[in-house]
Amino acid sequence: MKKKVNYITLVGRSEWAVVNSLWAVLHHTEVIPTEINVIYKENDKQRAEKSTEGIRSILQKKKIDADIQMHEIKDMFDIREAADKLEVICDKDEHIILDITPARKAMASGAIISGMKKDVDGVFYLYIDSVKDADKPYLDIPLPRQDLVEMIGGEHYVEG
Repeated sequence: MKKKVNYITLVGRSEWAVVNSLWAVLHHTEVIPTEINVIYKENDKQRAEKSTEGIRSILQKKKIDADIQMHEIKDMFDIREAADKLEVICDKDEHIILDITPARKAMASGAIISGMKKDVDGVFYLYIDSVKDADKPYLDIPLPRQDLVEMIGGEHYVEG
């Protein structure tokens, strides 16, 4: 039986960061999520909902069947709250992929610390060399300006 893949993303200031980093991971790696968990802070619910619409669109285009769940945290500065949330959404019998691209620094820090305790299989970050064009679809941003990095192994998938 194939192991489940739990892809966890953190909503920050831009829906495009959520959508583009997922697109990059699906486009350049062998990661195929069976479950996607979208974590957002309470005043980012509308942005999280828009991000989830984009995720659904990508999954449909890529013909991937994955369950999408949204999870709210009250305080992005509370690392314990992030740890508790990850404890609830992570299963020991699945691959855990954490995408920190769209997250605010405090939220990403908490997720990484918590994720390392959960023995995550990958931490992805999509680096774009400037905010110019950052609000465009992934393939409309020149690839030489992007670098998808898996931070645990230091592997670069798209280097400019």
